Amino acid sequence: MRSPTQALNEQLFNHIRQIVADATESSNQCKRQRLTLTDINATLYSHNFPQCSSTHTHASRSNLNLNSIITSRLPPAPLEASAGTHWLAVEGVQPDIPQNPKSQQCERGPAGAGAGAGAGAGAGGSNSSISDRQRTVLDTADVTVNQLMGTILAEELQLYYEQVISSVNKSFDAGDGDGDGGGGEGEGGTPGSAVQNVILQSLSTSPGLQELVPFLSRYIAIEISAHLTKKNTCYLRALLRVVLAMVSNKSINIGLHLHQLLPPILSCVVVGGEGSFSLREHAARLLVEICNRHGSEYLTISSRILKVFCSAFNGSSSNSLGTQFGGIVGLTLFGRRAIGDFLLPKAMNYWRELEEREKGGGDIVGISACRGVVLRGIGEYVNSGIAGEAGGVLPERVDQDDFNECFAAKLVALVVVPALDKKAAGEGGGGEGEGDGEEEGEGEREREREREREQGENLLFI
Repeated sequence: MRSPTQALNEQLFNHIRQIVADATESSNQCKRQRLTLTDINATLYSHNFPQCSSTHTHASRSNLNLNSIITSRLPPAPLEASAGTHWLAVEGVQPDIPQNPKSQQCERGPAGAGAGAGAGAGAGGSNSSISDRQRTVLDTADVTVNQLMGTILAEELQLYYEQVISSVNKSFDAGDGDGDGGGGEGEGGTPGSAVQNVILQSLSTSPGLQELVPFLSRYIAIEISAHLTKKNTCYLRALLRVVLAMVSNKSINIGLHLHQLLPPILSCVVVGGEGSFSLREHAARLLVEICNRHGSEYLTISSRILKVFCSAFNGSSSNSLGTQFGGIVGLTLFGRRAIGDFLLPKAMNYWRELEEREKGGGDIVGISACRGVVLRGIGEYVNSGIAGEAGGVLPERVDQDDFNECFAAKLVALVVVPALDKKAAGEGGGGEGEGDGEEEGEGEREREREREREQGENLLFI
């Protein structure tokens, strides 16, 4: 028979074994590798046993001297949060400064580091594009800079680009076929112009050509600058027609490339020398079209172009006749307000200067061209005033007597009388079977012509 002590020991052993087993399971559930007092207490709590209190052993501590604490150095103060600026890259190379992350050696291609070493030793073509300063930074910073890759065009766009360039180049050897007196666009006088017209028509209407704009803009800018002094008018006009086609295409935005296109086009208008007058007018019309299309997007483009035209036409002999012609035709194409503000105040003195040049044996062709464009601009101003556009008065800075003395007799053929045109139209529309009405219409027209001659002698704006 077991004694009470043995029975109590056996029961206590079973309870302890059960508690340790449950505590071990709890520790495993918590993914702990070691059994802790927390696991034992959790098990005792689940079995309604009182929990154990932890027993801590404290290491002996020596007394602290307050004087040593007071005299010791303070730790560094934390940095205040702030924002600053630094260089991320200098000429495409990241500077080795604390603010920038440390660049690691880049592995090129499947060959790893060996490919990078080989590129530095044997690829002279790729390293030739890197400046000496960049190469020095690369050596010191132990980094490798990947060169920018050019934009890759689709094969269809490459073929389209080649066709456009080929059609333009056909005008290169054509020479100046239209002369200076035509004043037209020169679209039909060069070899291969039919193919060129078809291609330019496609360029002005086809969608999906935006990727070609930077390539065409760069090509046109380089070619105009290179051939402007060679007087190949047909080739330059063909380049300007390409720009006009891009401007006319509603699916193409050339706004981001105007900084490349405007300087060479302006040069076509106001370049020195006695170049093609028709080319100058063609380029001026293109500039006005660009201003009309992109003036709302770039608010200063019109004023800056007008400033160049005013500088070209300054009423003095410092500029050549070709430059003055370009400035005058540009001001004229900008409309009535530009004519009244910039052309009319200097027109009388400029006209007298042209007369003196003619007496001194100047270039008759250039003088005649400048006279014609001045009269055309003044006639447009007069006709717009007669039509009721912004009134028919001269600007305040223009002396009317001096103006009438210079231009009254010369503007008779350029002044359009609206009443005469309306009367002629009325007579033409309802004159069938009315002989008496036709005779009365002839009399009215004669009287209108007499009034026009009288008006020309002493031109007064209506």
